[in-house]
Amino acid sequence: MTETSSVAPSPDDLTIGVLLVDGENVVRYANPASKSLLDAMAARPDLSVASFGPMGHHLAAICDRVREEARPILEREVEGPTGLLEISLTPQDPEEILIEILPLEWHKTAQAERHAERQRAALHAMLRGLAHELKNPLGGLRGAAQLLERQIEDPELTEFCSVIIAETDRLAGMIDRFASETSATPEERINVHAATERVYQLLSAGDRFRIERDYDPSIPEIRGDLDALIQALLNLVKNAMEADARRIILRSRIRRRRPERSGEPPVWAVLEVEDDGPGIPEDMAELVFYPLVTGKNEGSGLGLSIAQSVATRHGGRLEFRSHPGQTIFTMYLPLANDDD
Repeated sequence: MTETSSVAPSPDDLTIGVLLVDGENVVRYANPASKSLLDAMAARPDLSVASFGPMGHHLAAICDRVREEARPILEREVEGPTGLLEISLTPQDPEEILIEILPLEWHKTAQAERHAERQRAALHAMLRGLAHELKNPLGGLRGAAQLLERQIEDPELTEFCSVIIAETDRLAGMIDRFASETSATPEERINVHAATERVYQLLSAGDRFRIERDYDPSIPEIRGDLDALIQALLNLVKNAMEADARRIILRSRIRRRRPERSGEPPVWAVLEVEDDGPGIPEDMAELVFYPLVTGKNEGSGLGLSIAQSVATRHGGRLEFRSHPGQTIFTMYLPLANDDD
């Protein structure tokens, strides 16, 4: 039996900037990440922090305050060469100071993830309570569709009954999965365009709006739950329809994104639903993914919550940007690993 041990990561491997300065504010250690967050000189020991460009004098003044007050200081929204930074300074023994630097956007991302986790917990609790109540009417709907299918001779109408039965089965299975305790990432390999095409088939016949498709056919398979992905996209498109959009675009792309946490891939399959509706009001922007929160008179407030839950369960995320005349919901999905 092989023994394993937990080894703490080296500061050189961290994605946050780490500096150690002496009592004269001279750098005695700087990890590689500090080079990209500050400037090239920050990675060179034996330089004063005051030499780090326009923000250097400010950083030196904070170091002096830390020694004078003998306490840690946290400064947010410090203007740096790469944008706004969050800087934490902690006194060491005797007069050394440990400086930790990270982009302010990372702090906002962590807050957003905690916010999303609370949303997912609220949705899960609600779906568990609704699962039993929803199964009964779904079973009745399926049975009625089966009876009609046996009695109808028109092939086109029979096909409609088959769609009702298939969609009822899909919804019943999805409710079971959402209401269960498992949060394991789906393992089935699927083509994302099987989901987008199903949504197009179900919703493209509307008179008040037009659905367009803009696909990248080179996207490889992902590991996913096809039924759940269909439901998420249905919810996003219906959300656009209920917002009185006239033009809706189903888009797929491969997109690179800088990893924001350990283990996150740099390349993603991206699905977008864009509409030309009035946009999401500012006072709703932080609440749209909470269950039962809706700005529509007849909305349930569950559609976007479920879509976000689907993205998270796939190891991805759901984001949006909105202004009057354009709203885009973007779902990031990790690509399947060919070595698995």
